[in-house]
Amino acid sequence: GGTGGTGGTGGSGGCPIKSYDFTDCTGWTASGAKSDWQCGVPSVGPPNGDHTGGGKCWGTKLTGNATNCQDSTLTSPVVNLSADSGKALRLRFWHYYDFRACVPGSLCGFVCALEKSTYSGGVVEVTTNGSTWTKVAPSGGYGPAIECYSTDSDGGTTCAPCALDGQSGFGGKAAGWELVEIDISSYATATFQARFHFASYGTEFLCHPDKPGWYVDDVSIVKLSCP
Repeated sequence: GGTGGTGGTGGSGGCPIKSYDFTDCTGWTASGAKSDWQCGVPSVGPPNGDHTGGGKCWGTKLTGNATNCQDSTLTSPVVNLSADSGKALRLRFWHYYDFRACVPGSLCGFVCALEKSTYSGGVVEVTTNGSTWTKVAPSGGYGPAIECYSTDSDGGTTCAPCALDGQSGFGGKAAGWELVEIDISSYATATFQARFHFASYGTEFLCHPDKPGWYVDDVSIVKLSCP
């Protein structure tokens, strides 16, 4: 959050209806199984701290790797978009991610060739009633399937049923902070909310080592036509 840096706080084009730079971290809610979403200045993950390099952001952990067997959400406050019903609206945010992709090597090449899932990842969801959440995709689509649940008859590491298991989501590792835009024109109601839904599988340190996870900053809701 904060000000300055490349790209500003809202991306390019349109008129912001609501924006959050997380200067004071208030209004957003973290919850879910083994949730460790935190707001502050990260010492791991993004190379220069938050998006603008001088403030706070939300991340799945600010000082280490994200907790395994996690199924957690970071939820926005309620935003009244009813006055902009019928207009072209976009949810924009900056994010940095370092998820648990398979790492090929002398021991993992075969595993990675067969296993295309990411062992941690995330999706964006929205609601208009506070209870029914709908997955929404960015303009460029999502990546690999997220694996976050298993029943292991051999007594190995298992995780409880996970809502994102098998769903495509953000995966891999970002080179730096990236701007994402999602069309939310169909959700312009008085009770709109968005959330960032993260999940992670159990420990598998050899081919899918633990990673910091997901970092979100400078979230805005924008109408494309002004005023």
